[in-house]
Amino acid sequence: NIKNGKILHTWEPDIKKINTYSKLPKKIYLKRDNNIKRYLMYHPLLLSNGDLIMHSNDTPLIKLSICSKMIWHVDKPFHHSTELDHEQNIWSPSIIFPAKTDSFEIDHNRSDGNFFREDSIDKISQDGKILFSKSLIEIFIDNNLERYIFPTGNEYGNNLDPFHLNDIQPAVTDSKYWKKGDLFLSLKHLSMILLYRPSTNKIIWFKQGPWVFQHDVDIINNKQIAVFDNNRDDLIKFKVNESNETLIYDFEKDIIISPYKKGYIKNQIKTPSQGLSQILENGDIFVEDTDHGRILRMDKMGNIKWQYVNREPNGYVYRISWSRFLSEKFYSSTIEKIINTACK
Repeated sequence: NIKNGKILHTWEPDIKKINTYSKLPKKIYLKRDNNIKRYLMYHPLLLSNGDLIMHSNDTPLIKLSICSKMIWHVDKPFHHSTELDHEQNIWSPSIIFPAKTDSFEIDHNRSDGNFFREDSIDKISQDGKILFSKSLIEIFIDNNLERYIFPTGNEYGNNLDPFHLNDIQPAVTDSKYWKKGDLFLSLKHLSMILLYRPSTNKIIWFKQGPWVFQHDVDIINNKQIAVFDNNRDDLIKFKVNESNETLIYDFEKDIIISPYKKGYIKNQIKTPSQGLSQILENGDIFVEDTDHGRILRMDKMGNIKWQYVNREPNGYVYRISWSRFLSEKFYSSTIEKIINTACK
């Protein structure tokens, strides 16, 4: 509870036991890379009954009960965001492993242990069934955009992560510019946001930049989207140019504005990787500065309403992995249920 700093409930999944249910290939090394000390609960999605949908980086998607018992798992390597659509189905990025495409010269047996990441978009039902799964490579080829997959070439199969899909944002209402069921996708390595219609397998719209290596795209009304721009400059060793920012693209006016830039600079928000933001009803913005282990709420002038730093008693600050702001307006009944549930 942000108002009083009290922890209302804690989920403590048995990660070691959960990992034993997976049959993923050895190269997806769950025991080493996603044991209890290294498992990152990416973008946990709280359901109305107190259950959680979550995964780590390249791990099965799991549903936990309010008392931390695993209800089901989907045995694919999922990563980054989890979101609900208008039918309460779950969308999350995954990778197809091993990669199934044979259209490119790809070394599937590299001695360094790395592998080609063929990104996929997946829709999962509330009972853990995959309802839709589509390779991004196939989507681009089907839409005559193959030239964007390897824009600088793929000599010797060294481009192992051409897209780096990091967010799937479903449209839950119709507008002049998209339809209910459409998906906004954030492709970090192309600095691209695109609008995809699964029902017709069509890319409706896409735009590269001005965001650079962005994360997190949100629909904020019937004509605007917000994009968390990492604003990264890899010419200078993984450096952020001045600060991150949240850019708003207006479809109607075809313009981009940056109303929170002053606040980002003032508060030195500059995560090189990851990061997200959420514009709140009163115009404040919730921001996760992932690599520096903090989340905060600020207004457009950069005045901080509250801030949390993930600092442990040992003095170290640890990164956060895609947190959420839960509005009392929409989650009050869920929170009430959580408070009144006694787990043994």
